[in-house]
Amino acid sequence: MKNLNTKKLNTDLLKYTAFFFAFVSLYNFLIVCRCSLWQVDRITYTYHLPDFSFGFVTKVLPGAIYHLFFKEVEPLQLNIYLNCLMLVFFAFVAFALAKLVTSRSSKGSRRTLTVLSIFYLSGPCTFAIFTRELGMLDFYWLLFSAVFMLLVSNKYLKFAVPFIFVLSLLVHFSFVFCYFIFYILILFYRITKAEKKAERISLTVVTVLGIAAVIALALYLIAWEHNNLVYSIDEFHKALDARNKFTKDTYYIYYDYAFYKQYEIPTGSFAEVMKQPLVGGDSFFASLINPIYYQLKIIYLSYLYLPERLLNLIGLLALLAPVCFIIFRFWAQKIKVSDNRFQKALYVLMILQFPFTACFGLLFSPDVSRLLTHAFLIQFTLFLYHLYGEDADFAITLQKHRVPKLIALAVYYAVYALTYVNPY
Repeated sequence: MKNLNTKKLNTDLLKYTAFFFAFVSLYNFLIVCRCSLWQVDRITYTYHLPDFSFGFVTKVLPGAIYHLFFKEVEPLQLNIYLNCLMLVFFAFVAFALAKLVTSRSSKGSRRTLTVLSIFYLSGPCTFAIFTRELGMLDFYWLLFSAVFMLLVSNKYLKFAVPFIFVLSLLVHFSFVFCYFIFYILILFYRITKAEKKAERISLTVVTVLGIAAVIALALYLIAWEHNNLVYSIDEFHKALDARNKFTKDTYYIYYDYAFYKQYEIPTGSFAEVMKQPLVGGDSFFASLINPIYYQLKIIYLSYLYLPERLLNLIGLLALLAPVCFIIFRFWAQKIKVSDNRFQKALYVLMILQFPFTACFGLLFSPDVSRLLTHAFLIQFTLFLYHLYGEDADFAITLQKHRVPKLIALAVYYAVYALTYVNPY
């Protein structure tokens, strides 16, 4: 009987994996990309042109990784490369969700987890932006997060986790508001679940090393990143032109803004903002504080220039509210029933993650859809990860007015699944 049950479980695992993989792939092909193949555009193509030969700076790691395998950035080759990475990532996610669903035996729990998984795989704030804007810098956070999840559960490989912290920071500074928090909360959760003292100690060491590495590298790069650039802005343009094989006109705007602080909008410019530093002088403190101040000021001016971003924010928050309600209520119930103060603190941090990532991210970037995607995707992933680590069934049942509620759910999901907001 045990062998038969094991065989059935393995069959169910394969079926759910195939279903989730087919669903997320087709959803992103048919709905998100409107029956078009996933492909880079002028912006995301440019992200793969520079590498560390341009200087030890953030935002060039995707290009550095690509140039490990390929000498030239051919558009077709890059599209194939990124599509393969995306499909491998989707296969990983599909398998993880299948493991979650098949970890429960009751039909009610499996049904609930399947529906939640479908919400997780679709909608405007999980994976849609990564296929519609194939090759965006943030996509590499997804890849590193998958590697992180594999490493952290291994007895020996978990000691490589601090290296994932460092790589993720090198993708973009926004890491500290989103996936840095995700990594820490996963590690904290595993520490609270660890039964052996040696495992708790090793996970604590990994966490401390990861946090220390990020803080040290972030402080260094905030103060010295501009000095690490090998080229002047004109030389940088020429170096990009030499590698560009996508269009006649190379896309300069992002790197001009990110590295050389050349950015102009009708409400102001970086040049004007930098004329009024918050801290005077050439001290290390000034070199640390002023770049942050300049970034906050230019983002404030960007919101004034793009008031529609606020409408996008309100609309997306309203759309995500029902799913967030389920997740937050789950954490609140865990806080109520838990007797362990460390677990209570962890559940509070789980709740705070979403507003923290969203609020701090939006302070430093006007990309509303992009930042809400990270906030919501991380929150949803933490929720599902915690469900997998628990033994109890999780089921949402409709006791009264079943048919009207199912109709309302279908209408809500249709709006949820068909909504897309450009991350840029």
